[in-house]
Amino acid sequence: MLGTEFLTTIKDIFPKLLFMPTGGVDTTRESIASWYKAGVCAVGMGSKLISKKLMEARDYATMEAETRNVLETIASVRG
Repeated sequence: MLGTEFLTTIKDIFPKLLFMPTGGVDTTRESIASWYKAGVCAVGMGSKLISKKLMEARDYATMEAETRNVLETIASVRG
């Protein structure tokens, strides 16, 4: 699977492009930081952030809390 190493390798070839990965991004600080270090402008998350289990349970409070945590992590990583 392509990841941060691949992005780091190709981003200089496309100096005018902005990159936003939507797959392979975990909610952990380590994952988010590694993507930003590789040069992305944003990250996208789907099931890693809002799982099928949370959706089925309609656990909106947990979804909101986890989303807030990820947004805070992104803000701190970006500085």
